[in-house]
Amino acid sequence: TFMFHMFWLLILCEYITKKKLLLYLTCFFILFSIVNFVVIVVSGKYNFYSFVLASIVYTSFFIEENYKQMKSEALQFFISDSYLLIFSPLLFMLGLSFILSFAKSEIVRAEIIFGITLYKLFVNIACLVYYSLINTYIYRKKNS
Repeated sequence: TFMFHMFWLLILCEYITKKKLLLYLTCFFILFSIVNFVVIVVSGKYNFYSFVLASIVYTSFFIEENYKQMKSEALQFFISDSYLLIFSPLLFMLGLSFILSFAKSEIVRAEIIFGITLYKLFVNIACLVYYSLINTYIYRKKNS
């Protein structure tokens, strides 16, 4: 979780206008993740708080940057390869944050159809979209 989010926050930092603020928040996230792992969460359990915090930070900066680009009518930004790169982890983070928010609830263990739980459904869809977008980005970069 820690490395995944740190990696994506730093990539997002390359493509947005408020780089300095995102770098400060990334440093805060690193500090929070260490404290969370050592003090709050017993090792061996999943780090829910860090995942959700980083997802909220990433999504907030992503939405703000999209708003700025739309306001300035920079439509080229939305069809660029860099946009595809920074958009790819968004659904993954949001989908898993939603599931992890209800991790202690019976909702995620509820069977939807054919014995598939809500957790498995969300994780599989999020991973499918995430890896498809990453592969599309790699294919476009390789062919350009």
